[in-house]
Amino acid sequence: MQHLSKIIRHSKTINFYRKFTNDSKTSRKHSAKPVALNIIGAGSPSEEASLSISVENADRYLFNCGEDSHRLFSDQSRKLSDLKHVFFTQNKWNCIGGISCLISELIKRHRWLPMFHGPKQLYKCIKRILCLSCLSELDFRPIDCNPKNFFEDDTLRIDFLSIKANPTSTMDPHPRDVNEALTFVGEIKSPESEVPAYFMVLDLPTKQHLEAFVEKHQQAVVDKKFEIIVHFSAKKVIEYSGYKRLLSNLNTKKHLYLNGNNEFSRLRSVYELQLKLNQIDKNVHPALKMPLNASTKACNLSQEDKSDSQIFSKYYLTGSGEIDNDSTSSNDITSYDFDHCLDINRLKTFPKIVFLGTVSAVPTKTRNNTSILLHTTRDDSMLIDCGEGTCAQIHRLYGKVAPSIIQKIRGVFISHMHNDHHTGLIELLQLRKKYLPSNRLPLLVLCPKSDMKSWLFFYDNNVEPIHDDLYFIDNENLMTKMLSERYCNQLGVHMLQTCRVPHSNITYALSVKIGQQGNFKLTFSSDTTISNNLIAMGRDSTLLIHEATYPDKFAIKAEQNKHCTLSQAIEQSQQMNAKYTILTHFSARYGNGFPYIDSAKYKNIGIAFDFMELIENDLHKLSSLNEEYQKLFK
Repeated sequence: MQHLSKIIRHSKTINFYRKFTNDSKTSRKHSAKPVALNIIGAGSPSEEASLSISVENADRYLFNCGEDSHRLFSDQSRKLSDLKHVFFTQNKWNCIGGISCLISELIKRHRWLPMFHGPKQLYKCIKRILCLSCLSELDFRPIDCNPKNFFEDDTLRIDFLSIKANPTSTMDPHPRDVNEALTFVGEIKSPESEVPAYFMVLDLPTKQHLEAFVEKHQQAVVDKKFEIIVHFSAKKVIEYSGYKRLLSNLNTKKHLYLNGNNEFSRLRSVYELQLKLNQIDKNVHPALKMPLNASTKACNLSQEDKSDSQIFSKYYLTGSGEIDNDSTSSNDITSYDFDHCLDINRLKTFPKIVFLGTVSAVPTKTRNNTSILLHTTRDDSMLIDCGEGTCAQIHRLYGKVAPSIIQKIRGVFISHMHNDHHTGLIELLQLRKKYLPSNRLPLLVLCPKSDMKSWLFFYDNNVEPIHDDLYFIDNENLMTKMLSERYCNQLGVHMLQTCRVPHSNITYALSVKIGQQGNFKLTFSSDTTISNNLIAMGRDSTLLIHEATYPDKFAIKAEQNKHCTLSQAIEQSQQMNAKYTILTHFSARYGNGFPYIDSAKYKNIGIAFDFMELIENDLHKLSSLNEEYQKLFK
């Protein structure tokens, strides 16, 4: 991952949009421009709830920024360059998990940041995330959404309704679960001859928050006529009778639910690419089991009343509440043969290597941050790195069986503390709590122990409890002493060791022996430049997974950022006598998203794609697969 702190240190052009904020002042200008609400994330298992408000198709306001928000923005051809303000309903991972990618991309490409608005603890948490992103020198302070204040500019006014649950309640066992949540009531300014349009973003995470909202804020909203109410509230809260009573007292044209009721993905580009790859090889590039739907249902009055439900991705808040019905259908994208595994023995064959993310630094439309799911046995697996969106990728690939896949993850290897390699870990810990019983085994976390413990304990102390679900093992110790038999058995491996590799942060490569007899040696380079340690540890590997961040013409850039070029990665593979090599961690500098490999010259070298699944018998096909990729993308 490139150090963005250099950009901050040497640039005087990073701007913060304070000039767009007129707190506690009334703007005299009224907007007659079309203002629309756009669905970014539908709140499904693969995408956290988020939406934007656009003015003349320019997205100026974002509400929540969970994992994969940046990818969703890009997939929908929305421009981050127009973003002026980001509002957070809670200081929790499902609301802020994508902030690192958002900030990195805005600074790197546009050299400015929007203003952040949220609960009082938001600054503390985002500041810590920035430290992990090499952005600790960035000086900014989010605006606390004090109930006495409001946000206002020329387009809209947003009032902040703060809800704090009763800490004496016994429903939630941890006091952090009753943290402050915010509901936003927005007024779209209109010419004096028109009635203002109102919308509300309602986020009530627990029953106690619901009770507090009804007691403190219901009277403030019952007299308004809303164009639409967007529900970020938890699925279990929406099912309470008290929530339904609240809705019956509100006057709105539409309700939009962005939560666990939605079980589909909106990343159309991912499904389009996977369908093409699936036609090349149905086993290596399997069908994505989670359905695709680029639009979301909105219904009138209550969740049960779907008689007037509509599918849409954009709702115009000005004018007559016109809806854009997105024509995207799953039929033209996910027309896979879901019974593609004609060889039933493949289902019983282990190990399996599944690439969940293959891009460097910031995810793209079709490539996610680094993560590899290693199915070591039928009942055990481990993750090799866990970048943002890792769990979302598991849900897209496995669909309804994703919970059982997550249940089998016994450990995670984190190579280093750059955000594109570890920020998916918190989501994994949350899903383990959801899908596993309370007496579950702690997750083994093999990592740079001091830095990782510091980050996760900070999150545990300031946001929500996670520390009781972890057992840390320091990667440094595994350089000289291999993993104990007890923990090898837990992971389903025969041997595991690490070595230091040269990168801009303390970074470790990994080598494991897997398979029934332990004769399959897998080596993972992580982020590195040329490394004798890696060559020694990985000698005679069955499969080397090696980063190839830069094309050869960017050799100087690769040296500066301590990454490898394509040729350097191939050279290291040859020096360690790896039987097969898969290249990954591609930067955006590859024109078509991946490198060109001379199949005649390098018959044992392949290219990784997201959702690629490999067993040992697939490796001989790498050369022919490369030829098919070149035909597909030429």
